[in-house]
Amino acid sequence: MLQNANFLCEIGTEEIPAGYVPPAIESVKRIFSSSFDDNRINYEEIDVYATPRRIAVMAAGLADAQREEEAEYKGPAVKAAYDKDGNPTKALTGFMKGNDVSSEDIFTRETDKGEYVFARKKLQSRKTEDIIPEIIGTAVSTMPFPKKMKWSDKDISFPRPIRYFLILFNDTHIPFEVDGIAASNMTRGHYIQHNTMVPITKIADYEKILNKHGVIVNHEERRALIRKKLTEAAAQCSGRVPEDEDLLDTVTFLVENPCVALCGFDESFLDIPDVALIAEMKEHQKYFPIVDRNSKLLNNFLVVSNNPVNDNVIEGNKRVVTARFDDASFFFTEDRRQKLIDRVEGLKNVLFHKELGSIYDKLQRMEDVAKQVTNQLRIEKTVSEKINRAILLSKADLETAMVYEFSSLQGQMGKIYALLDGEEPDVAEAIEEHYKPRFQGDELPSGTVSMVTSLAEKIDNIFGSFSVGNIPKGSQDPYALRRQANAIIEMLLQKEINLSLEKVLRGVAQNYKDGETLVDKILDFIS
Repeated sequence: MLQNANFLCEIGTEEIPAGYVPPAIESVKRIFSSSFDDNRINYEEIDVYATPRRIAVMAAGLADAQREEEAEYKGPAVKAAYDKDGNPTKALTGFMKGNDVSSEDIFTRETDKGEYVFARKKLQSRKTEDIIPEIIGTAVSTMPFPKKMKWSDKDISFPRPIRYFLILFNDTHIPFEVDGIAASNMTRGHYIQHNTMVPITKIADYEKILNKHGVIVNHEERRALIRKKLTEAAAQCSGRVPEDEDLLDTVTFLVENPCVALCGFDESFLDIPDVALIAEMKEHQKYFPIVDRNSKLLNNFLVVSNNPVNDNVIEGNKRVVTARFDDASFFFTEDRRQKLIDRVEGLKNVLFHKELGSIYDKLQRMEDVAKQVTNQLRIEKTVSEKINRAILLSKADLETAMVYEFSSLQGQMGKIYALLDGEEPDVAEAIEEHYKPRFQGDELPSGTVSMVTSLAEKIDNIFGSFSVGNIPKGSQDPYALRRQANAIIEMLLQKEINLSLEKVLRGVAQNYKDGETLVDKILDFIS
């Protein structure tokens, strides 16, 4: 944590949603930094720490008072500031009044636009302890969160009710109150293990006292501890935890003092595809799966708990995951009653866009794009047929119960079901890989079938969006068209595909509203 801090502000709350906390850390640091700068208060360093139930700001080297500075203000032009007799006009007197300056502070200066009146004023130097309450009040009211709430009879809003403020400057309590919630020198320990208010008399003791009362306030330390405990627990069953930084971030802000429980489930559930079991564990329960050295899922999982592990914790989580896996087993069994190809017809009733038609209509457009690509590249007939088959099946898993429950499995379940249906391996691969690359640095589609299917998907997305007026403007790009344009470029360059995008676009322009007039705009956009 920050060393030699002389300012501490902790906002104690009810449990804030985990996803709200990481952005809040950055915004709180920015708010306090800019507030100190705007108020001319020097400081050496600022850092912010958070748990689900507190946000703490610490500053080192915070000055006792504002810097003494002179401010210079530009006023009206000289010819507008004085009348013909040299007396001040309303423009000048208004300028002086508005900036609280007298005639002794006024001088003139030649500028590139002529001679203007200026004023120089020595700024007042207030004590930092008098300004801190103003800064905290502003910070509390301006912290950006996705959603805020009001509680009890309070007018203030926050993601969860604020229960207390702890404010110290140079180890002295700073009075502050908002909506009847008064600040003190007290913090709260772990809300179950040490649920009591604890005094902080020295800022240097803050972290140590919280640790003693069951709270690891430094989220980076908490994160590292969770990673270590997960690795050690997985090793107990000769496994490892697949890397998942997003899930690790989430659980870091679900607990204040992490404990890790090694749990198991019935081995018969391993007959369900790994990706479905992992999705159940991660998305619904925030559990960590365990795999063996060959990355095959084991019938064990890890739970990050906010309380010490005991038999009840282990058995309770086993019951929960069993119920979840029963659901997954039902979804999988029901999905297997029908082949992917038999689900394609149902896509005619799934809307893609009100002006672009159904998902099935999208598949027809993708086939036309793929035809332009295969003709240009002179791809042999057998491969072209596989591409058409992959496109036809590429969205069929949207009609499955598993993907309806877990949208993140789109493409992955399609590949699994296609292989179980006896489809060609490269067709099944394309069903999953045509979404790639999903982000910068993601893997590219591997084979020709996957590559062309992916190109068809992204070209149709861009052309279709342009045709209905969904064109990126400034930083606004709600349909991620820039990312998809980058993906097209990356595939063509890295795979050394000599393809005329203009020919492709003009070849399918008739499928889109005002398509011919959009070709040059789309080429400019991709360029």
